[in-house]
Formats: sequence, C-alpha cells, structure tokens
Amino acid sequence: MARINLKHPKTTLMFSLLLLFLILLAGYAIAGLHSRYLADDYCNDVEFMQQGFWKGQVHSYLNPMPYSSERYSLTFFSGIGWVLGGVRFMPVLPLASILFWALALYYAIQQGLQYFSFRLSPVIIAFLSVCSLFFTLYLAPNQYQILFWRSGMNTYLVPLLINTFILGRFFFYLQQKRFGILGFIELGFLAFLAAGFSETVFALQAGFWGVVLLSVIWHRHSIGLKAITAILIGSFLGAALMILNPTNAARQSHFPPPPPIGTVILTSVQ
Repeated sequence: MARINLKHPKTTLMFSLLLLFLILLAGYAIAGLHSRYLADDYCNDVEFMQQGFWKGQVHSYLNPMPYSSERYSLTFFSGIGWVLGGVRFMPVLPLASILFWALALYYAIQQGLQYFSFRLSPVIIAFLSVCSLFFTLYLAPNQYQILFWRSGMNTYLVPLLINTFILGRFFFYLQQKRFGILGFIELGFLAFLAAGFSETVFALQAGFWGVVLLSVIWHRHSIGLKAITAILIGSFLGAALMILNPTNAARQSHFPPPPPIGTVILTSVQ
C-alpha cells in the first residue's frame, strides 16, 4: 500500500481542498438538522401506524392512497424511515444521504480507475468524490426537495445513490474472470430497487444503462454484457411492477387520457 507524503506540496493542496469541500458539505448536513415533515411524509407514516411496516407495504400497493403507492421502493424506504424514528429521525437523513453517497462515489471512482489501470491516490479520489457531490447538490434546481424533504429525497436522491453504487459494482465485476449467479442477483436486485422509486427514475436508469450496453456490445465484453443484462432485467421488472399496479386506473382518472405510444416514444427521443 502506497504511503501518503503529507509534506509534499501537492498532497497538502489536495488535503486542503478535501477539507474545504467537507466543510461545505457539512453546511448541508447542519441545515438538514432543521428538516421537518411535509405532505406525503405524514400520509406514509399514518399508513404504517395503522397497518404496521410489512402490511403497510402490501396495503399501500393494492389500495388507492393519497401518495404514489405504485412506487414500491418509495413506500419501502419511507417505512424504514418510520421504523428508525419517523420525524425524530428526519434531521439525520440529509447527513446520512451525504455520507453514503460520498462513499458510493469513492467506491465507483476507485473501481473505475482500477478497471482502466489508472492510478490516483486515495486523497485525490476522496477529493473528486466530495467535490462532485457538492456541486451536484449545489446546482440542483430544488435543494429542499431533494435533501430536506423525506418523500422528495427518497424519490430523487436515493435512486441516484443506489445507481452510483451499481456503477462501482459494475466496474468491480468487469475486473473479474467470471460473472456468477450471485453477481447477477445482486445487480438485478439493486436495479429493481432503484427503479421502484418512480417512473422517471426508471426512464433515466434504463436510458443510462442502455447506452452502457451499446458500449459493452461494441467492445464485445462478455462479463459486461451479463452484468448489464442483469441490471436491465431488474429495471424492467421494476417498471412492470409499477405499470401493473391496480391503483393506477384510479389515479389516472384525474388526468387527461395518455397519448399514443408512438407520441410517447417520439417525445422521449426529442
């Protein structure tokens, strides 16, 4: 393991920049201590109080609710938040999200560099992780929605965190000589979990990994092809579970009829 020379000017600069962005991210975590419940947060917790954690998952999926109950992962993670303390746990969520996303970014960058045989010191990788995380949060159109509101955080931030980890695991498996059933189940389950946060997340996820699939096919990487297949199968199974939700008809009745499938495809491409 290479030693880090703290007296080297470049290392000192990297440590200073790393500390700077950690302080900036700490600002978001401190602001998160004032987070409170809003809108769907109350609706979800009432359901779990009345039905319990596991029964609440099934009841939410099968019955019309005041929130988007077809999004099974959103309901599941909301239930976890309730189990961990509900409104008392809410102020800790921003800090936990920042911490886990930073670790996922570090892992993904580290595994990607190893796959491409490119070496960087742990300090630089840590700096790249927290720097990219800070600017992602800073440039977000609505910081409150993605970081300080539980239902918004679960819908928009958590699936990105999971996909970042999937990317790290994808690079990990690319470096292996074989891709077994356990790897297939792992990537498929993670993709299934991430896709279940919203239809928009599924579209983004399927589009991103679809582009990666084209690259894998171009380079004729057999392990990469198996890994992407697992991810896409998990993603489309998640989409199917949301599409087949029995409460969709009741929710759709409040909106205009959906456009023809050709219009949907054309609009998506545009």
